[in-house]
Amino acid sequence: MIDRLNEKKVREARPGKLCDGGGLWLFTGAKSKSWVFRYTLAGKAVEMGIGSCDTVNLADAREKARLLRHRVRRKDEDGGPVDVLAVRRAEYEYRMENAAIDAKKAMTFRSCADGYLKANANSWKNPKHRQQWFNTLGTYVFPIIGDMPVKRIDVGDVVKVLQPIWHQKAETARRVRMRIETIIEWAIAAEHYDKDNPAKRERVKHLLGAQTDVVRHHDALPYEQIGDFMTALRRFDGIGALPLELCILTATRTSETLLADWGEVDWTKQTWTIPGGRRKGKKGDTPDLTVPLSDRCIEIFRKAAQLTGSTGLVFRGNRDRRLSENTLLDTLEQLGQDVTVHGFRSSFRDWCGDSTAYPREICEAALGHKVGDDVELAYRRGTAIEKRRRLMADWSKFCNTPSGGTGDVIPIGTRA
Repeated sequence: MIDRLNEKKVREARPGKLCDGGGLWLFTGAKSKSWVFRYTLAGKAVEMGIGSCDTVNLADAREKARLLRHRVRRKDEDGGPVDVLAVRRAEYEYRMENAAIDAKKAMTFRSCADGYLKANANSWKNPKHRQQWFNTLGTYVFPIIGDMPVKRIDVGDVVKVLQPIWHQKAETARRVRMRIETIIEWAIAAEHYDKDNPAKRERVKHLLGAQTDVVRHHDALPYEQIGDFMTALRRFDGIGALPLELCILTATRTSETLLADWGEVDWTKQTWTIPGGRRKGKKGDTPDLTVPLSDRCIEIFRKAAQLTGSTGLVFRGNRDRRLSENTLLDTLEQLGQDVTVHGFRSSFRDWCGDSTAYPREICEAALGHKVGDDVELAYRRGTAIEKRRRLMADWSKFCNTPSGGTGDVIPIGTRA
């Protein structure tokens, strides 16, 4: 028997369950009433909610129950009754999945920029730098690609942004390109972009030509300012802080640091060995470089291990991706420094020459430069590492001394 209820019974129903027939039930709680369709599947009762009495009246509930009865009576592929609750869940998941896909398709470059800027809002210590981001994007980028779906942006679109300023405002163009690349890296991490980054320097430079009229910014930070800079860097909580500090303290190149692997670190000997294949020079001819680690470098590696574990790359970004070289450049910009990462090697070498009595060959060896012929190199191989260890420990001590301190370094020539 069906249609047992009427509007009055529904309205006056007390807490409990009332059957209307045909699988339709009214469930009444202390403060709410709802409609439930009950059916049998594999000998077990299944209950499926079909709406609240506040939004679904008796007539509508009966119509929903009628349609569900017809669906249950149909046979599935195995010849059994249809599980309408499972079907509804699958349909819901399908709608949600397609809604997510549609959202990604509609994600514009401007939306991705907003996402990146919000995610990194607290990492900008310098308000001026934060404002520069907004200004350059609003002036040069958004008018051209701001409203484009980010997944459609290619190298031609990036070139279209950079072309008007590539030669006329070379330094601005460099920063704009880097910021576009950074935002698309965010889009890749957020799965809004599934191709290689079209804003990489090596992609656009051939299409735009060499910036022959570039007025270069200062490459290196004067070593007298290193202590103050390192103090600020160690307070910085961005993802580039640890690799940048290690790069400076070891006087290594950016790529050598960002590709550091845990298998290269010897905790017992306190060394980090960079394979020759990853160093600058002719592939196959470049020897490995064993870098002695100061106490602070060991501390950096231990902190990195807490963040990424002790296997694979030492420094990793979202979804375990390797960090972009722009990560370190962006860290410098956020700290208000108009210098390059590579310039710190020059800062180190200037400090060696001006403030220490370490032999030239030891200073050059610390930079990974080849000094002398193969016979001379083989003769010195056994002792250079320990001399370099003292040099790098002094450099670490100097970097840890703000300009208000003495920062004095004992020349090696005065030691026993």
